[in-house]
Amino acid sequence: MIVSLPIFAQPSPSNFSIKRDANTLLNQYYHTKDSDPIAAKLALDLLLESYPNNITGLKEMGYWYLRKQDPASALPYFIRAYKLETNNYELALQIGYLYTQLKQYPQALEYITAAQNSSDLTLKQKATAALQELPTSLTKITPAPAIPIPVPTLTQPIIATQTAAPSSINVVNPMDQYYGLQRTDPAKAEKLLAQIVKDEPDNAQAWAEWGYLNLKK
Repeated sequence: MIVSLPIFAQPSPSNFSIKRDANTLLNQYYHTKDSDPIAAKLALDLLLESYPNNITGLKEMGYWYLRKQDPASALPYFIRAYKLETNNYELALQIGYLYTQLKQYPQALEYITAAQNSSDLTLKQKATAALQELPTSLTKITPAPAIPIPVPTLTQPIIATQTAAPSSINVVNPMDQYYGLQRTDPAKAEKLLAQIVKDEPDNAQAWAEWGYLNLKK
């Protein structure tokens, strides 16, 4: 006798690889962000593909790009997060810092001015200090429309490459000194970072760390 067995449809493997719990993907990101930045970014890619309005994911993706010294790519993620939390004045100040780095001063003025609406006195003081870093003539300028920035999309895995410096040259990166001091002497690290920002005003990595450091205070 032949017995007919019911046939059940098999779930698509892609459903398991994409639609995951947001907290699981965030935990995967935090677990790998220092040891394996590429895997960490893939976790954020999956998170934002399934949960595009996840504010934590948007901010972490922004910080991921800042660690890669890419403020232009970081900016859209912070802007998207701010649109979801328009009363988050820390985000407004972070966006202002980034526009300052990118020398888009009218847009920087717009967001830094917004940050001054915070009821947090410390944050207001940071915003006032940030305004003082802008060109003095800017107070007479009406903020212009922001330069269009591409909307971030899910990206392919980044292939890490390493370019070795010539063996005959010892390159000393002051930011490496800063990161080393962060673990042993945070106060000294902050003084060093302030000096780097002063000596190298175009150092995007230093400005990103300076903004992040001020937001954590």
